[in-house]
Amino acid sequence: GSASGSGDGGTASGGADAGGAAGGASSSASGDVAERQRAAMSCIEGILSSEAHTSALPGAARAAAVGTITRAASSEDDVVARSAFAAMAGAVDNAYGALSDVIESWAMLTFQAVNNREGDVSTMAFEFWTSLAEKERDLAEDGDESLLGLCSSAVPYLSQLVTETMRRQPFEEAGDDEGYTDEDWNPSKAAAVLLVHLASCVGEPVVTAVMPSIREYLDSSDWRAQDAAAVAIGSLATAFADGGSPDSLAALVALAPRVAAWVIGQEGVASACVAVRDSAVWAIAMLLRASSDEGVMALALAVLGAARSDSTMRVRRRVMSLVDAVTKRLIAHLEEGGSADAAESTTEMLIALILEGVRAIVDAGPYEAAAPDLAAAGASVGELAVHVGRAEPMLAALVAQLEEATGPSKSDGGPQSPAVSAICVVLVGLVGSMDEADGTVAELLGRAARCAMRALAGADAGFAGFSDDEDAGTEDMILLVGNALSLVGGDHVPAAEVASFCETLASILARGRSAVTSVVLGVVGDLMRGGVATLAILEESGLLDSVSSTLQRCLEEENLECACLASTALGDIALAASESFADGEGGPDEALMLASRFAGMMCLSALVSAAVGSDDDEAVGDVFRAVFEGVSSLFMAVGTVDEIRQEQRPAADAFIRDIAAVIKTGMPRAVEFPEACKFVLNATYDGYVGLPECFNFAGTMVAADVSAWLTMASALVADDETAPTMIAGIREKLATA
Repeated sequence: GSASGSGDGGTASGGADAGGAAGGASSSASGDVAERQRAAMSCIEGILSSEAHTSALPGAARAAAVGTITRAASSEDDVVARSAFAAMAGAVDNAYGALSDVIESWAMLTFQAVNNREGDVSTMAFEFWTSLAEKERDLAEDGDESLLGLCSSAVPYLSQLVTETMRRQPFEEAGDDEGYTDEDWNPSKAAAVLLVHLASCVGEPVVTAVMPSIREYLDSSDWRAQDAAAVAIGSLATAFADGGSPDSLAALVALAPRVAAWVIGQEGVASACVAVRDSAVWAIAMLLRASSDEGVMALALAVLGAARSDSTMRVRRRVMSLVDAVTKRLIAHLEEGGSADAAESTTEMLIALILEGVRAIVDAGPYEAAAPDLAAAGASVGELAVHVGRAEPMLAALVAQLEEATGPSKSDGGPQSPAVSAICVVLVGLVGSMDEADGTVAELLGRAARCAMRALAGADAGFAGFSDDEDAGTEDMILLVGNALSLVGGDHVPAAEVASFCETLASILARGRSAVTSVVLGVVGDLMRGGVATLAILEESGLLDSVSSTLQRCLEEENLECACLASTALGDIALAASESFADGEGGPDEALMLASRFAGMMCLSALVSAAVGSDDDEAVGDVFRAVFEGVSSLFMAVGTVDEIRQEQRPAADAFIRDIAAVIKTGMPRAVEFPEACKFVLNATYDGYVGLPECFNFAGTMVAADVSAWLTMASALVADDETAPTMIAGIREKLATA
């Protein structure tokens, strides 16, 4: 600009413009570099998170990736640094053997990140060590010689880092519930989770290392220190819930009265801090799960009595975790032959606490935050109530609450979904503990099912229905109906209401809401097996078509888990419908038509082909269970057919040919998995021995192939008591086929 010499001031302006352009280019280039760095770290994170990708890397490339992680973890760009620590966590599983060379530098990077960074970077730094602790615990349990003991070496440093971070809670304390939710994920919580896994991995040395800090925090007047002490004690107890050093557990139990005093009150005064009281209730619950000390049980009951009347919803909600722990202790006492009389009075208090918890949600909410603890506590108290003969009054109180929440009196605003869901989630636990129902209990279950049906269908005036954000509540309503009706059958619910319920389920499936699809598919089988719904109702309501469409959609989306559930539901329907033929309500033509129809609807061939081509062992097992239990169901469905008329012969041959093809496709892959092998063996036996002779199953299979497969399979199923009988039965049929 100055070289232009125009002298009119334009040169200065021009120079400024040029400088601005150059500055913009520099900024843009810097931005491009940052984006490339982020993309590169994202790529490395993806590679190291995959066993297949990591194992495919040449040694030099793997070393280069590890070196890049080490440099990137100290990047000032939070996205790059976070990806670096995430890649470290991936390397734990897929490059564990190389960690001994870098663990010292990675430990230093962790400490720097936790002490100097905030948010996701420091949280992910803790998650790296959590992954490492989980890995080394598993290796130790398996006696794996590749164990490096990296966590043990780091205990002196990690214990200090964990306890210091646990007292850096990111929220400001107040005397109410504001500013906090259990879902907030932060470095303080990540440190507590690491403490659980570190103690589970290393054991007593961790307790020894953190105990000085815990005692210091217990003596502090700072609420953050007190909260950290309670959370640390609860975390260590969680680690030892399935066994641990008796000395370590005794040391934690000795501190329980100090923690309980923050809730019960010391000299009549409890902690003024809601966070401390909340964490103290949780810590006592965890100690009760881990220790059989009677003193802890006495403290737990005292804490329950104080916390149930706490001024804040947050602490009253936390009571449910302690209710669950107390109840499980009482159930164990009864199962060990203890006196039921001693448990009855406590059971009454626990039932009252559950009803109070439900009422609190009905009156004030929120359902989502309270649901997990309420569900666990409700199930435990329900089981205890069944043990001591108090199930009926508990059921009656809950049904009364449910009828109030869904009744016509709510027409001014309609029943709130959280209220209905809260009651249903407890009822699901109670009903799940019952083996049978008759008389008043059966009548109450029928009323509960009808309330949940109405709520689901939105039949009550003003009921707002349910949205995609309320799937958890929807699941509980569906489960309640299914569980209740499977106990009482259709005697207590009119057929018209069952048909309406089936229409609602069909509508839910049609929306493709994956969160509730599995629950709906399970309940469909319950309805048929319990004699509540008939095949005609399922067809007229559109539910049968919806299940079939769901199966097709799941196969297209390669969602094998959901496809298995849909296929199993169809098998249940076919089997339940066929039982009416055995009672003389149909004939051989109907039985064969039913089996042939469902053989096509269940997509058995497509499912087993997908499993054969999958490298996911768990998915293969699930698919084989669904497919070959389905095959057995179809064989049972035609079990009433003694002979096949000539005009029905083509249908029978097609049916057997299709099923035989499914079995033959699955046989080679089944010998890789003992469980899958058992499912195939069962179905094969049902075909050879259980299927009526008129279907000529033996003539459809190639005897030499089946015989060779039996030889391979016999070694895999040797531990199954019924396997030798089945194999002998098949071989006998092969000899005469």
